[in-house]
Amino acid sequence: MSGKLVNLAAAATLALLAAGAAQAREYPWCAHYGNSDSSATNCGFSTIEQCRAAISGVGGYCQTNPRYVPSAAGGGGRQSGRRN
Repeated sequence: MSGKLVNLAAAATLALLAAGAAQAREYPWCAHYGNSDSSATNCGFSTIEQCRAAISGVGGYCQTNPRYVPSAAGGGGRQSGRRN
């Protein structure tokens, strides 16, 4: 009986850790595999080169992800820190 309790506690702990680590993140490039009638989509690419490598040999095309919103941390605003 205690073995089942330990297994249950371990499973619950792993589920909580996985839920915290699995935050949804959108990437800027999507690979659309196959043709327009039956295609799968993977929007998990940071660069177009990664996307092109993923469709190489299997067919498809790359397109910008319409749900991707660049983070403000990527630059563009005021910079703080030392001056050169």
